[in-house]
Amino acid sequence: MDTKYFFDQAKDFIGRNNIPNITLYHYCSQKAMLSIVENEELWLGCAANMNDTQELRYFIDGVEKCILSTIFKDKQEYCDTIFENINYRLREEYPFVFCLSELRDNAAQWERYADSATGISMGFNTIKLVALLFESFLSFTKVVYGYNAFEHDICNVLREYIDNDRFIGGFSKLTGIIDNLLACAPKYKHDSFCSEQEWRICSLLKGFGYDYKIMNTGIIKKVARINLKELCLQRGIAFDDLFDSIIIGPRSKQSVEDLKGYLKKLGHNILSEKVVRSTCPLR
Repeated sequence: MDTKYFFDQAKDFIGRNNIPNITLYHYCSQKAMLSIVENEELWLGCAANMNDTQELRYFIDGVEKCILSTIFKDKQEYCDTIFENINYRLREEYPFVFCLSELRDNAAQWERYADSATGISMGFNTIKLVALLFESFLSFTKVVYGYNAFEHDICNVLREYIDNDRFIGGFSKLTGIIDNLLACAPKYKHDSFCSEQEWRICSLLKGFGYDYKIMNTGIIKKVARINLKELCLQRGIAFDDLFDSIIIGPRSKQSVEDLKGYLKKLGHNILSEKVVRSTCPLR
């Protein structure tokens, strides 16, 4: 398939899902940014290690409360068994997540995710990113904050199965319903995180390989790799064109010219011209 096919699919996906054609930003340490550029790959972190203690549980617990409060009383024990299975699968198949934000040069994002504002904000081109991920084992979604799980269609589907042993909504197996529930869970977060304006690249562990990475702190964590170099070749997208900007954090002592020179040394001449310094007045 040629490059035009993937771009057409990306534009169609963006239109159908009301995704703004904007740059999305990944805040990280400078070491993490250099790892992405040097290796031409993304490392998705396991959602179990995120800073939100209700990660995934926010949605799943909401669905469980909905089901338990509306099903027949004699079905509650069966419902408990189903959610025990869901919780087991969640432990075994935790999704991996790569986080982005609509916020370009934001003080809170710098403090929280970019090495206390000494790191980098990588601006990803949305259309090219979606074109790259199309027809992969990954989802691309905007986070919804403060969502009431009672309103989700999966509640009606699961309730109907538990109460009446009947499949609706195009499902034919319980495993399919659970798959859908687990796939939806990363999209929803507690409303206290709403200021982050987050988007996510997500993958369930099932069917997706993982590796281990030594973090800046020296701690080893499970991660999933996305080979950007290989995907770029398949899609006909230049690696440097995936990025609209590389922003140096407001507390960083890194000079713009030296970072540009290093990126040129790596062969990323186009990317080097996108390096700028943050204008955020964070002290």
